[in-house]
Order: sequence, then C-alpha cells, then structure tokens
Amino acid sequence: QRSDVGTASVLMFSSIPGPKETASAGLFGIQRFRILEVYENDGPLRARVQLFSDEVESDRKEELERLEKELLGAIREHNRLRAKLSDGSSAAEGGGQDASQLNIRSDIGLRSNDPNRTSELVGFIGCELLDLPFIERKILLESTDTRERLERAIESFHPLVQELAAKAAIQDAMG
Repeated sequence: QRSDVGTASVLMFSSIPGPKETASAGLFGIQRFRILEVYENDGPLRARVQLFSDEVESDRKEELERLEKELLGAIREHNRLRAKLSDGSSAAEGGGQDASQLNIRSDIGLRSNDPNRTSELVGFIGCELLDLPFIERKILLESTDTRERLERAIESFHPLVQELAAKAAIQDAMG
C-alpha cells in the first residue's frame, strides 16, 4: 500500500554492494510532502507533490522547545555513554562521536530561524537514530504532530540511556 506522505532527503552515504551483499544508504529527511497525483510515462513513476511542515499552535512553542532540549540531551548522553563503552575511557569528550550531527542548522546546511521547523527536524533525527521496527518508524515519521514525535523519541531513548549507564557503571566498577 502506497502512502500519501513522503520525505525529501539528502543522501549522506551509500555503498555499492558486491554480488552477495545488500546495498545500503544513509538518508537524512529534510522536508515532507504530500503526494497529490501519481502518473506514469515511458519510465519511472512521477508525482505532483505539495511540501508541508508540521503545524504548531502558538501556545505549544515553549513545550516543543523543552521537548527538543530533552531529546537532544538524551541523544548526547546516549552517544557519550556509547563512546565511553566502546573506547573504555572514563570520560568521553563532547557527547560522543555523533555529537556534531546534533547541530542541525550548520551540519546539514539548514539555515532556518523557524523554531517550529527546528523542533520538527530534531524529532526526525531522534526517530532515525532509534532502532525501531520499520512499520513503527513509518507511522511515527508520517505523523504531523511534532510533540508526539518528540515525546515518543524521548520515551524510546530513556531505556537505552539507562542500559548504557548501567553498563558503564559496571565497567567503571571492574576497573
């Protein structure tokens, strides 16, 4: 079944597979669209689309900023603990190897001063970093409710951070 919502993305990396390997690509979604019409010529399917962003009520902006900061904090702590466990150091600097990816305005070239758009993108980042089943991720990314997306990503990150913190404490205790 075809969805009526899609995501325009930037290709971050790709791999060309060998004969028995699977191709892979890393994409970063930057703008969602609704498919208005699909038509077929003598080649690939084509579509007429309408770009859209999540609509945010003005009284929810402070709540979104709080959720955005909470999710970014959880992602940074997750990355810091993952880096600490992978290299065995007692203090991983700068929030881990993925911390630079969290500055979305500069690192992927977005120059938006719209805080609603920033919260939307942070929600996308959180969803992409989680190891969710395909259908669950699809449903979450298709949602036009930024608050829901941020809250679900935060809920999913907390157990991961707790697990890594416990592993780090065990590693520290064992020397």
